[in-house]
Amino acid sequence: MRPLPARARTLVLRLRAERARFASFVLAVLFATGVLADAQVVHYGGDRAFAPFEYVDGDGQPRGFQIDLLHELARVAGFGLEVRLDDWPAVESGFRAGGLDLIAMSRTHARGDWANFLPSHATPALAIYYREGARAPESLQDLAGPRIAYVDAEPMREALATFFSGDRFHFTPHATPRAALESLRDGSSDLALMLRAYGDPLLQADDLHGLAAAEFSVRLQDYAFAVQPGNAALAERLTLALDQIERSGKLEALRV
Repeated sequence: MRPLPARARTLVLRLRAERARFASFVLAVLFATGVLADAQVVHYGGDRAFAPFEYVDGDGQPRGFQIDLLHELARVAGFGLEVRLDDWPAVESGFRAGGLDLIAMSRTHARGDWANFLPSHATPALAIYYREGARAPESLQDLAGPRIAYVDAEPMREALATFFSGDRFHFTPHATPRAALESLRDGSSDLALMLRAYGDPLLQADDLHGLAAAEFSVRLQDYAFAVQPGNAALAERLTLALDQIERSGKLEALRV
């Protein structure tokens, strides 16, 4: 790709600066008119075992990329923040019952019926797991033919239907990541496909030694914050703050 001429680069930088000033102006107007109150406390619910995105550390404190990003969003948008990490089913049910203002999850069509997604800020990696000594998968083409274990959850079902439909693929559902890897260990599956955040830590278990993850990662679905469908003011506030953080380079720094 040829580099942009100097005048074009200058124009791009000016446009970005104008966009930043406009976003800051909109936030200021929303605060001044009372549409967004500084005193608002946003209640966030997340997955306690989804490292490196979010997790509970040895001292019981929430940590991870997502937590750092939330604190930056709170600083830029000017709201208070309360974070609660739990097992994901409890988080999802709490949000759907109206007990949480904000969560983050993979974007799917079905979830769009009960959550208002913000622009995506990440794409979680999935790994293909195999038995050591077998040929390591090298591309998605290696998923055609073998028996593949996966975790039976709505996002994965949608991903499989979208990207791996047809008789060439043979997927078997399992209730948990451990159950999927156990089927691989025991020989009832040839491969396993799941989020690295769930699968990689399990490889350290004594009874799962002998399994490995392929070197390449699979990225199939966007990951984004989501608010209650009726909370348009919070969605706008967070979207503006997220855009400002991304343009400043802070979001990429947090990712790294």
